[in-house]
Amino acid sequence: MVCQIKSTDRCFFAYLKGITHMTNNLVDTLLNTEETYRNLQPFHTVAELNANTTEIRAQYADQMTPATYDVLDVLHRWACKYPGVCFLGKTKIAAILGITRRTVIRACNALESFGVIVQHETKRKGGDRRQSTNAIVFVKLAPVTPDVTPECHALYTPANSPINTNTLNTNDTEAQVIHKDEYAAKKDENQDAVNPNDKAHLKASLPDGWYKQASGYAQDYADLYGITGALFKGKHGTDLRVEDHVEEFGEVLRKSWVSLKQGKIERSKWYAYLYTAFKRTAVAIQRQQRHAPMQRRIEAVLLGELPF
Repeated sequence: MVCQIKSTDRCFFAYLKGITHMTNNLVDTLLNTEETYRNLQPFHTVAELNANTTEIRAQYADQMTPATYDVLDVLHRWACKYPGVCFLGKTKIAAILGITRRTVIRACNALESFGVIVQHETKRKGGDRRQSTNAIVFVKLAPVTPDVTPECHALYTPANSPINTNTLNTNDTEAQVIHKDEYAAKKDENQDAVNPNDKAHLKASLPDGWYKQASGYAQDYADLYGITGALFKGKHGTDLRVEDHVEEFGEVLRKSWVSLKQGKIERSKWYAYLYTAFKRTAVAIQRQQRHAPMQRRIEAVLLGELPF
């Protein structure tokens, strides 16, 4: 009789443990209901959401890839019903942007690592409560006081040149830094390019073809100087010549300018964004050049032109 009571007690306590575990899971699990989305909603109006997204772009422009920018854009557009809460599935986001679901996941994880969104797992309200789409919630950011320190460009001002913020010095297309033993020979030549209002000298000072590619996207000569400085800084560390890849770098500038006009890039982060884009392109070009001989050899072997 005693054994039977103990066995019954064990069964009873096991039952209570199971009920407690199920209750805790139900409490911790968010359901994909309107009430859940309203409780997660961080903003009262869409205007607040817009201001917050603008702040995200301003603070993290130089850390986001183009794909991350695009995903942020979609999350923002689909977070208006409950301002700041997006419950669009990652598969649908990928379909909208024409990218892979994996890329969307990486972009969301990157945004979460910046502390600008939080991803909440949700379950379906009815039935077996299978997993539903994540509720992606924007985090309200505090505005950052702008840094008034003037930005330093990668290109060095020629020696003895007058103080002029529009000075453009991009004669050296082979290296970002002019070595001391080469500087004396280039000094006089560079001095001829310090007047940004002289269009003939300005064109001559830039790499061949770059003025034609970049001038249409520059607001003025100072902006053209900043764009060119971002290019030279971005390709630093490679042995690429701008003249040999004007079209590739020009296409990067065109796409970046479109993003700027669409509001995806803050003007204050323009040169930082260009630097990242130019650097990524320069690295990709150099990698392709290094692999090209091996690729040609493999093709020749497959075509029977070379022995295996």
